[in-house]
Amino acid sequence: MTALKPSKAAAKDHRANLAIPTQAAEPVERELKLRLRPQDLAHLRARLDARAPSRTEAVDSIYLDTPDRRLARARAALRLRALGTGRRRWVQTLKTDDDGAAFSARGEWETAAPGGRLAPQLLADSPLERLLGTGEGVDGAAHLKHLAPIFRTRFTRTIWDIAVPGGHIEAVIDDGQVEAGAACEPILEAELELKGGQPEAVWQLAIALTGGGAGGPRLALLPYGDSKAARGYRLAAGVAIRPRSTRPSFEGDGLLEAAAVARMLIAQEMIGVLANAEGLRSGNDTEFVHQARICLRRMRACLDILDVRLPAPLDDGLRVWSERFGRVRDWDVLCQQQLPRLIDDLGSADPAAWERITVAAHRHRDAATQQLRQALESAAFAHLVLRLLQWSAISGAAGGKGADKPVGAQALKAIRKQMQRVGEAGRNFAEVSPRRQHRIRQQAKTVRYAIDCLAPVLPHRLQGAVRRALVRFQDAAGRVQDSSVAAAAVQRLTRSAALHRELAAWAAQRRAKPAQKAQRLAARLSA
Repeated sequence: MTALKPSKAAAKDHRANLAIPTQAAEPVERELKLRLRPQDLAHLRARLDARAPSRTEAVDSIYLDTPDRRLARARAALRLRALGTGRRRWVQTLKTDDDGAAFSARGEWETAAPGGRLAPQLLADSPLERLLGTGEGVDGAAHLKHLAPIFRTRFTRTIWDIAVPGGHIEAVIDDGQVEAGAACEPILEAELELKGGQPEAVWQLAIALTGGGAGGPRLALLPYGDSKAARGYRLAAGVAIRPRSTRPSFEGDGLLEAAAVARMLIAQEMIGVLANAEGLRSGNDTEFVHQARICLRRMRACLDILDVRLPAPLDDGLRVWSERFGRVRDWDVLCQQQLPRLIDDLGSADPAAWERITVAAHRHRDAATQQLRQALESAAFAHLVLRLLQWSAISGAAGGKGADKPVGAQALKAIRKQMQRVGEAGRNFAEVSPRRQHRIRQQAKTVRYAIDCLAPVLPHRLQGAVRRALVRFQDAAGRVQDSSVAAAAVQRLTRSAALHRELAAWAAQRRAKPAQKAQRLAARLSA
């Protein structure tokens, strides 16, 4: 059987998601992955049926790797797949560049697999041998014989070939499970793969399928970056999703337009938001909330520094979700860090009262976390994510005075201006109100986040000495803020006037020294 035409690895920068023509000899798989709620499945099928006839086939895939997981470490996946029932058709596929993005542009090499056996010689034009030899400087062919099954996926796939304005899209719904030994997890997801045309067509179709209004309920079609391979590897290793921290950056020079850089950074940060939101669905690690909140804050910081404006509904949505994650994070910090310190300092006088306060704080924390989980399952959150990713993936006009300016000049000017403001505002830090202190600290954090994200176009001094000065100021200002927040939160959990007085005195005492330190450090920021 003639081998199917292989593709080369997808470009690693954000341009891979834009409408860049590819040569016929170099196809790249471009698809959007969407997690489904069970209650949305029938509605989604009906909406796809209204656009095109469907066909259904059974899909049984075995994923292979070496015992030391060479392919997994290289963000690649190799599978043998049987299609249909009875006389099945076998294919073998190598995919690369699994970066966890919901809208992925990945290298894909697919050929027949005669007799249902791996035939590496038919993947000779792929990077399989190179990936197997990565890091050793040896020929990866020696490792081919060590490839063995790691996990399996079995599902029913329903397929629709849909023509839309500007493109041709293959829509699929997969319903089944991923299996690793005795362990298994359900699979319920949709994929929209661009077969021809422009990537904008994928986003337009996804948003149309969410529906709402006269067309029925709005569906929670949530973009997510967890490939079946990533889930299978985790299941085989017996590990849960881990909190994900991002290191946003971009390729290019200071002459890139600020809006283009903002799109790149938002696309990267959304990988972290979605990965941590997915982890929060099934895990209790408070770091999921912390890391998602950081991603959201960095997005807003970069947009602010670059003076690039999102459309108003997206800007409002980003602010609302930052606040929602922030509320849960505040309860986490109170329960894990601040309450133990307060009990050490004040708890001996009335242990029973502090026990009641501790129980109440944890109850509030658990309720806030559950509310956040429910909100993350909503159609409103899914729709906002779709719109944000669409904005980040499709080039076009952007609001804000800095949007069309070179990113290097815009970032440097804005950071220096903000540094001056923080330094001047902080000269009287110990004397201003707690609300004003919090605002000054937020401004400093915005500058630090911007320095982290925009490092490639900033002077080394900003990345080094200036950033360290900001961190020291933030740490001191943070201790001031933590004392005020902790005291205020606990005061809301008790009616005891005596405890209220003790908490106020405790906060004032704890704030004094770090406030003076923050004031001294602020003076250096505008020097």
